[in-house]
Order: sequence, then structure tokens, then C-alpha cells
Amino acid sequence: MLSPSSVRGYQQFQTEVKLLMRVHHKNLTSLVGYCNEGTNKGLIYEYMANGNLQEHLSGLHPKKIFCCLKYEQ
Repeated sequence: MLSPSSVRGYQQFQTEVKLLMRVHHKNLTSLVGYCNEGTNKGLIYEYMANGNLQEHLSGLHPKKIFCCLKYEQ
């Protein structure tokens, strides 16, 4: 959350948005927009079908898309 008086934080948010709008990769969801109204700041990403990454990694998702990938420490 940015402080309303945080000029540097606002500039960093704008810089990050500009960078994320240029990033495109087949394995990443794309940033399609953002909210920058007063103290309301938010990022809007494209819809990700078949659940989210947390569901897949935790095993809570019924479809095992990542069945052949294993996490090793």
C-alpha cells in the first residue's frame, strides 16, 4: 500500500507497470491493465484457466497438469 504522500513509491509503481506491460512469455500471464485512482492501486492480469498456480503446486486442484514436475530442494 502506498502512502498518498509517497512520490517515490508512486514513481516506482508507474515504472513497474510500464515494465510489466512489455513482458510477454508463453509461461507467464500478461498484465492487461492497472488501476491508479487516488489511493487505489492494482494490477489486472489476463484470466488463467484451470485454476491458479498455488492450487496446482499444493495438490488441491483436481486436474494434475504438473504431474510430471517435482519440486526438489
